[in-house]
Order: sequence, then C-alpha cells, then structure tokens
Amino acid sequence: MWQLPTDVPQTAIPNGLQLVEVPAGAPLEEVFKQWKESAAVILEGMLTPEEVDRVISELEKRLD
Repeated sequence: MWQLPTDVPQTAIPNGLQLVEVPAGAPLEEVFKQWKESAAVILEGMLTPEEVDRVISELEKRLD
C-alpha cells in the first residue's frame, strides 16, 4: 500500500527553497507575497483532520 513518507521534510522543493507555512486565515496579501517569493506556499489549517483523512484515502485508492 502506498504511504505518505514521514521521514522526508514536506517543505522541501527541488531548487532547495524552503516553503513558507501561512495560516489559512492569513490576509491574502501575505499568502500571495509568499507565493510570489517561493512559487508555492503551504496553507496551514486549510483542511480539517477529517478532510485530510478523506483526501489521503482517495489518493491511496488511486495509487495502490
């Protein structure tokens, strides 16, 4: 069964930049500022734990 890796930092991207974690309720200006600087951003707290479980379950079905 496919599993999300737990031993690899989830904030690493190929060019070596570290992605910034921004709270989901942060002002859009902050989200887009970070996005523009790094080409990506992690929105922390965007999904509930139940939603995360559902997303992982759906991904596992397709990756197994």
